[in-house]
Amino acid sequence: MDLEEMQRSVENPRSRVLVAEAVKCYQNGLYRASLVSLWVAVVSDLTYKIKYLSDTGDRNAKKILDRLIKGLDEDNVPSVQSYERELLSKAEKELEIILKHEKEQLDRLSKDRNRCAHPAYDSNLDLFVPDAEQVRAHLAAAYRIVFSQRPIAGKALIEQLHEQLRGFHWAHSKESFLDIFFTPARGTVKSNIVKSLINMSVSSDEGGDVVERSSEAVYWIAEESRSDFEDALKSVLGARSFGFEKLIKAFGLYGSFPEFWSALGNGNKIQLEQYFVKMESVKLSKSLLEIKPIIYGVPCLEEFSNALRKMFENAEAADFAELVELTDEYSLAGPSVIKRLQKASSFVEARAQWKILVRYGKSMDAESINSLREAIEYNDEKHRSQVSSAFNCMSSLESLYCDISSSDEVANEWKKLVIYLNEQGEHNLEQSVFAELLKPIEDSE
Repeated sequence: MDLEEMQRSVENPRSRVLVAEAVKCYQNGLYRASLVSLWVAVVSDLTYKIKYLSDTGDRNAKKILDRLIKGLDEDNVPSVQSYERELLSKAEKELEIILKHEKEQLDRLSKDRNRCAHPAYDSNLDLFVPDAEQVRAHLAAAYRIVFSQRPIAGKALIEQLHEQLRGFHWAHSKESFLDIFFTPARGTVKSNIVKSLINMSVSSDEGGDVVERSSEAVYWIAEESRSDFEDALKSVLGARSFGFEKLIKAFGLYGSFPEFWSALGNGNKIQLEQYFVKMESVKLSKSLLEIKPIIYGVPCLEEFSNALRKMFENAEAADFAELVELTDEYSLAGPSVIKRLQKASSFVEARAQWKILVRYGKSMDAESINSLREAIEYNDEKHRSQVSSAFNCMSSLESLYCDISSSDEVANEWKKLVIYLNEQGEHNLEQSVFAELLKPIEDSE
């Protein structure tokens, strides 16, 4: 561990001064003084973290801090000593800002500090003097556990969550996730869990599975508690470290929630407007293909959803297949797929659009199916039935049909489409999953 780099990396500037004192003592061979100074730095830094948690609404932290301040105001030495003596236990069990094994390491530092601050003899009446290796080990542990960490409550639970998110299997349903990680947690821990999940969902350092799992968990929490979701968004979006690329990814994942826009802040909203609304469509599509945000749902604000629809409509043919991979929302990209089907002048082009259309099956309504039939009819007339010929022996059409809900309106439009295709004679639909749909349509009042 580089001691100079360690000092520069200490999170709290007030702690940085205290750590520098401990390091200076160590570098000058004053090992007992170094451990005494290091313990002072640890206690001070943990106290700063407790104050931060108290200021941000953690009731347990406020209770601990109020007791310390009362003892200081009343010059109650036993009370202040009790605070220092109980600090590590409260940090682990009540505040959850350190883990059990980390407390054990800091307990060893506390014990060695006491042996350095007071005459501590062995059986030969020799004073305890730590060696350089012991002191350096304590410095490294204190930095890793305390000085390099931000004040986050619920550390053990969050680490368990991260481990499962990055694991081989993610076996949680909404109910099991909430029961294990969210519902039992107290307020501050809940907030930290949501913030952690949002940050993971927009991180370029995480793999696709982690992004998908963490964003899914955020959706579950949003359904359970919109206030926790919105508060976490405000905190994450307002952080200085939240860069523009993360903002674009957050827009894609959470822009369909009104809470995203209320949490956004004017500066971030202006950036999004400049990017999505005011940027030329083709340029926007190429930029999004570099960032690759996942777009869930339709953005709440109409100017943004319209900008995305326009982008899909105007995207270059070479980019379109990759661009539609960004969203499963039919209303954003689906109409552009149908338009391209309608204009397809070759079998290869039509087949490519069929394959794309299948991904939007679950989102297609009766109006969408009607548009699809009209597009096929137009193509049959203008381009010699490229679309009718291209659905690959019905496999694409069957996949699309199996994905679509079976409301009466949707079923009726499917009947019209299947009857039309059957009449063209390209395929024998009477021997397919569509046989039931070929029965005559009954007029309804």
